[in-house]
Amino acid sequence: INITQPTFSVHRPEKPNGVAAIILPGGGFGKVVPDLEGTEAADWLNQIGVTAFVLRYRTTDDPLAPGWAKPLQDAQRLLARLRSEAETWKIDPDRLGIVAFSAGGQVGARLLCDQNQLAYKPLDQIDTVAHRPDFAILVYPWRITDDKTQTLISDLKVPTNCPPTCLIHTHDDKSTAVGAALFYAELRRHNIPAELHIYGNGGHGYGLRKIPGSQISSWPDHAGHWLQTLPLWK
Repeated sequence: INITQPTFSVHRPEKPNGVAAIILPGGGFGKVVPDLEGTEAADWLNQIGVTAFVLRYRTTDDPLAPGWAKPLQDAQRLLARLRSEAETWKIDPDRLGIVAFSAGGQVGARLLCDQNQLAYKPLDQIDTVAHRPDFAILVYPWRITDDKTQTLISDLKVPTNCPPTCLIHTHDDKSTAVGAALFYAELRRHNIPAELHIYGNGGHGYGLRKIPGSQISSWPDHAGHWLQTLPLWK
């Protein structure tokens, strides 16, 4: 079913610390995975005091349209909206990040590299508010490399002021872990706080769930620890 209107749900922790994150699920841009890469990630964030917003972004059934375009617009808009309404949502507008999976991970990577350039014409005052995330956790970001050149896709130019980023992938992911490694290399080159975890096995699309014979389900522990080392974690 094509999603024509973006919606989001809020998931509040028992003991909020002011940090918040928008969750961008995967789904290949044709759907949005609501639980595996949405509410289950929100539960984890809540456990460490982070307020979570799961975005159900628009999809497209037009094979000629770039699948990432509408999700990117919706993510930019929600980041700006939550910042402008931070008091209402009881979050710190300067401690708002993203946790993004698969196709959502590609959107997340684009957000990090867009240099605060809107992907749509401004609608109202909200769009004057910065939409850049303050941190990012990208979990098996999908199709961020050019298959022919084995380099990052041309839209991804990691800026020198890129927000702190943690990347999670597996060696046996058929969508290739090379993109995560290349993105990390650019972060390292710019001396941006970052972590890269590539597990030997686990495939793709595991979310936070256990995979037999793999240690991949330990990634939230590592990502959570990394997040708590950042200055924004007061």
